[in-house]
Amino acid sequence: TVSGAATFDPEPGFTGAATPVAYRVADSLGNTADSTLHVTVTAIVPTASDDAASTPSHTPVSVDVLGNDHAGAASAPLDPASVTFTSADGTNGGRTLVVAGEGTWTIDPATGAVTFTPEDGLAGPATPVQYLVRDANGTPVAAEIAVSVGNPPAASDDTATTPQNVTVTLDPLANDSAGDDGAGTSGTLDPGSLVFTSAEATDGGKTLVVPGEGTWTVNADGTVSFDPETAFTGTATPVTYQVVDNFGNSTHAVLGVTVDPVIPAAATDSAAGAFNTPVTVDILGNDLPGDASAPLVASSVVFTSPDATDGGKTLVVAGEGTWTVNADGSVTFTPLAGFAGTTTPAVYQVADSNGVLATSTVTAVIGAGPAASADQARGAEPGQPVVIDVLGNDSGGGGCILEPASLVLLDGDPAQMLTILQVAGEGYWTANADGTLVFTPDDGFRGWTSWVSYRITDSCGNPATARVRAWLPAQPTAVDSENDSLAYTGAEVAGPIGLGVILLVSGLFLVGWRRRANRRTP
Repeated sequence: TVSGAATFDPEPGFTGAATPVAYRVADSLGNTADSTLHVTVTAIVPTASDDAASTPSHTPVSVDVLGNDHAGAASAPLDPASVTFTSADGTNGGRTLVVAGEGTWTIDPATGAVTFTPEDGLAGPATPVQYLVRDANGTPVAAEIAVSVGNPPAASDDTATTPQNVTVTLDPLANDSAGDDGAGTSGTLDPGSLVFTSAEATDGGKTLVVPGEGTWTVNADGTVSFDPETAFTGTATPVTYQVVDNFGNSTHAVLGVTVDPVIPAAATDSAAGAFNTPVTVDILGNDLPGDASAPLVASSVVFTSPDATDGGKTLVVAGEGTWTVNADGSVTFTPLAGFAGTTTPAVYQVADSNGVLATSTVTAVIGAGPAASADQARGAEPGQPVVIDVLGNDSGGGGCILEPASLVLLDGDPAQMLTILQVAGEGYWTANADGTLVFTPDDGFRGWTSWVSYRITDSCGNPATARVRAWLPAQPTAVDSENDSLAYTGAEVAGPIGLGVILLVSGLFLVGWRRRANRRTP
């Protein structure tokens, strides 16, 4: 230059000792001197450091690879547009690299940033890739990029079992897991994101009705409820749900429910009843529902016989009696008058709250009525009352005892019930509270009395009748010896005899009056 300085401008890629250059200099007197110029060009070397990043499953990640790379000198900055992949498989000028089974790497030429988009299913570290960057001098430097891809969320199938017509709730998220960020930090599942994937789902995927089976519902807490239809039993059609984690990745699984049938059981019933007395049987007392969720319905009890009337609530059995269903589900058998023994089994049916039926039978055993047998007794003394224990060969109905105080005599048609009965020319009968009959003969009566009827009632209020008679011996007769006569004592007897006749007549009058009075006594 005019000032005498020499400038060396090395070519961009040149480093090392430049070829020496000779020069000459002259002073003002015209004297000259020669020498040599030596220049060494020091290399400017950029540096690049390896890069690492992580990303959740299915999520692209961008890496600022130049962020930790450095130019060798400020005079030779790194050139973002020069960043390329070194792999021979690169395309688009080395700015795109597809790694089979892993994903796609791309370079932004404006910034030099590298983006990795993982393929579906990739989890874990991707194969590291090498990139190259040049500075303004064109000096290259290379480094590696490593990316780790997190695990995706995972969902497992869920199953449950429930009794018929009972809603069951499943917690599908309990055995599901969110994905992670690729660096070991797990995410969380969003309960509010759970939906059914079926096209038939409504309410934003929160409700799914399966005709003939029931209704599926997603609850706010991420649980799922299945409400089976009343009559449905068996395996419900599996349904698929989907849930999303906080990284935006979704997973799905299947829900299945088995509805067990609830089958009630009805047991055979029998009850004993007294003669001519209705008997009530608690037929549901030994019947059992199939499950507490489906109790037996008392109002559903009906007789299944085609002869039943009143909607199955009444059944008349010829020659036996009438069965009636009561409001509480019990049944009452009212026997025909005089019926005794075991009834023909009546078939009944009961339903539980699900409408499932159970069938069994009920019988009634009606005890025999009281029985009274004829009695006859012989008096030991002429003219003396005869006491007869008429109940000794009688008996009450089944489960009942005779009531001695109910003993009465019967007279006439229709019969009157009497405690004293006068029989003309024979005597009178008396019914006592201890269950005995007493026959008091008229004077001079002998032989068998006429049959008279009595009635006795048992503790169940059922009567029985029988007959009774008594036998009286004759008065002994004194036989006079021929030509015998009483010795005359000389005593006067006319007065005493007259008095005796008067007393006898008076007594006969009183007896007759009493007998007429007793005839009128019931």
